[in-house]
Amino acid sequence: MIRKRERAVWNNEGTVVFKGTAYLGNGTRVANTGTLTLGNNFQVSGNSSIICRHETTFGDYVLIAWDCMFMDGDAHKVYSDEVGVQVNTNRPIVVGNHVWFGAKCTVTKGAKIPDGCVIAANSCVYKKFEEENTIIGGYPAKVIRKNIRWEG
Repeated sequence: MIRKRERAVWNNEGTVVFKGTAYLGNGTRVANTGTLTLGNNFQVSGNSSIICRHETTFGDYVLIAWDCMFMDGDAHKVYSDEVGVQVNTNRPIVVGNHVWFGAKCTVTKGAKIPDGCVIAANSCVYKKFEEENTIIGGYPAKVIRKNIRWEG
């Protein structure tokens, strides 16, 4: 649903690097305390969230549909009682060039998405993918089809 009075939220206490034009649609929320890099022709349709606590990088010509979430860290720390160290450390999200995210995708810390990929709607990506030009989808995400090309 598109709400006429829906507002975007921009909360930046870190570094944002713009490598060209960027479009953030209605209701887009950005909370950054790390380093957020937006490639040229970066586009978010709306109602999506980017929570960058460490490092999140989007390549050129990235298209994000409605209601997606990107989060490279956790809001709370979890420690191992046995060793006394934090077990849920922040890890970067890296998105290549010319990547399209379908609606309601979730991308979490440690995810790597190579160039030319399509992420199917309602997918959860939390690991590194290496092969370019693939359709990635599911919960958890896996490669669905190889050797694709998309236009948008």
